[in-house]
Amino acid sequence: MKNQLISFLYEFISERGCTVNSDHMLSLSFKNDVVLDSFETLTLVMQIELTFGIKIELHELLDPKTDNIGEFIKMVIAKQ
Repeated sequence: MKNQLISFLYEFISERGCTVNSDHMLSLSFKNDVVLDSFETLTLVMQIELTFGIKIELHELLDPKTDNIGEFIKMVIAKQ
C-alpha cells in the first residue's frame, strides 16, 4: 500500500504543476514545498479516503507532524 500511496501522491502533486523529485518526496512538506490551496487539499483528502477506504479526521490533518509527506503516508497506512 505504501508504494500505491506514494505513486498516488506523486501523480496528484505533479498534476497541479508542482515539481517533485520522487527520491526526496517523503521528506517534503505539504505547506512549504508542495503548496496546495485549501480546495486542492480537500480534493486530495477526499480522493485518498475514496481510493483507500479510510476516513481522515480534521485533527489528523491539523497535526503538524502530518505536514511531512512521509508522516502523512504513515498516518494513512496506520488507518488501514
